[in-house]
Amino acid sequence: MEKAFEEIGARIGLDAAQIRAALHAYECDPKGASALAERVRAGGNPGAYLRAIHRDPETGGAWALAGALLMAQRAGEDYRARGIPQGIFMQTMSDIKIWADTYRRRTGCDGLGEIAWIVHHCRLELFRLGRLQFERGRVPAAPFVPLRRRRTLPLRRGSPCLAVHIPEGEPLDPAACRASLEDAPAFFARYYPAEHYEWFCCFSWLLYSGNRMLLSPESNIVRFMDLWEICFDWKNDAQAVERIWGRRERDVSRYETDTLLRANARRWMEQGNRLGMGLGFRMMPRDERAEK
Repeated sequence: MEKAFEEIGARIGLDAAQIRAALHAYECDPKGASALAERVRAGGNPGAYLRAIHRDPETGGAWALAGALLMAQRAGEDYRARGIPQGIFMQTMSDIKIWADTYRRRTGCDGLGEIAWIVHHCRLELFRLGRLQFERGRVPAAPFVPLRRRRTLPLRRGSPCLAVHIPEGEPLDPAACRASLEDAPAFFARYYPAEHYEWFCCFSWLLYSGNRMLLSPESNIVRFMDLWEICFDWKNDAQAVERIWGRRERDVSRYETDTLLRANARRWMEQGNRLGMGLGFRMMPRDERAEK
């Protein structure tokens, strides 16, 4: 198993310390680790990992990282069975590395905290295609949107839709984002032909309408916003604060201002405003939808 952990860990970019932590956690209870990973991947409920992380961030985080690698190995078998290129597998599973690095920054431990998110990758519910990630599913409930406004949304709750997510680690290049959006319809038509999608949806701090008052029209964030029909704002700033600064401060004046985004966002908050999230939709090109 040591060789298997090293191989899958190296393929998705984990460093030696992260791989060792996962391997040590696995070796403490190989049968239990394998059984739990199988159960979580089959059922989608990562509660046992989350409880372990809560009890002990060091050992629990390593246990969750071991589980993620075990689930990723099995996911790799499913990729091969479906004929999905291994390059897409590595791109998709590289999110484990992104979140393992985040866990290290937050806790000082080698492990994984966002195991609930990674389960989607390992169940083949989510794929990274270029710059963006696409999650198979349906339009989620939007309780923050008033009922009278929900009727104006282009899609109803429960309609088939590809949810778009934006992984960390690379510039938000609008051309790369557009290329991902253009590539996604053909990918899902080929590998999931029974599923019929006509729309993308995105719920992110990057689509918050107030961003247009913080940044120039030429900024990558605003140009990304231009790709979407933004239907509603939700003034919950948790995601924005996490993505912009990595942590929440009690005093707004303690937020760093070393980038234009950080400086403008802090000034916005100091003026009594809040950051938020935006809900956006984008229709797939008609010719690509017709191929389905």
